[in-house]
Formats: sequence, C-alpha cells, structure tokens
Amino acid sequence: MLLHSDSLTEMRNAVRDWVEMLAHSRFDDAANAVASSESQCSASILREAIGRYSRRFREASADDKWQFFPVITSPTEIDTQGENMVVYVKRNMATIEYDLPIAGQWSDLTAKFCVEKTEPSGFELSLTDIRVL
Repeated sequence: MLLHSDSLTEMRNAVRDWVEMLAHSRFDDAANAVASSESQCSASILREAIGRYSRRFREASADDKWQFFPVITSPTEIDTQGENMVVYVKRNMATIEYDLPIAGQWSDLTAKFCVEKTEPSGFELSLTDIRVL
C-alpha cells in the first residue's frame, strides 16, 4: 500500500483501511494492499494467520474449522478507547504494531507492518507478521 507521507495520521488511516478490508472479508484486496517485493502475502496466508488465533479453529477438522474463524470487527464499529497502535521510527523506515479488533473487542492478535521510503517520493506499507504479542 503506497502512502504519500510518513505522518502518523496517514499510517494509522492506512492500517485502519487494511483492517476494514479484513472486516468485509476482502482478503485478496487486503493481501495485495500489503504485499511487497520483500514480503509476499496472499489471502490464504492472511486467513490461516488470523484463524490460528482461535483454539477451536486450530483444533477443528479441515471441514469444520472455518465455522470457528475469528470475526474481524471494523475499526469504525468499535470504541477506539482500547485501540493499540505502536510506531517505532528509524531513519527511512518505521515499524507499526496494531492489535486487531475481533468480535467487537480489541484483541492481542497483532499485525506488524513495515513502512519504508520509496523512490522518488512516497512510502510503502507492507505486512511482516500477524501473531499474538
């Protein structure tokens, strides 16, 4: 996902837009938005990473596991009081950690992103990990 600046507001909005795609089951769009030449992402990788958050998903048979898939909540439909986004800035890059909203509550399932400067001007947001932190 290309950003025009490295402002915290633009980074936060880009991450929220990405979560919005997940909330509407647009996993292909979400994967394409955060894939880069350095970090490959696909809809199936996203689904598996998010699915592993649920113990019932992990333990269910292949036929049954999708009924236990965690429901991502739109950031616009949840109280932002518990929203957790941490940004670490180093020279021409930043790392963002963002706790995903699941089933109407902020969770400890964290998406980790990298924001790197691109040429000639702009920044690229790419997903590097999703895990419980």
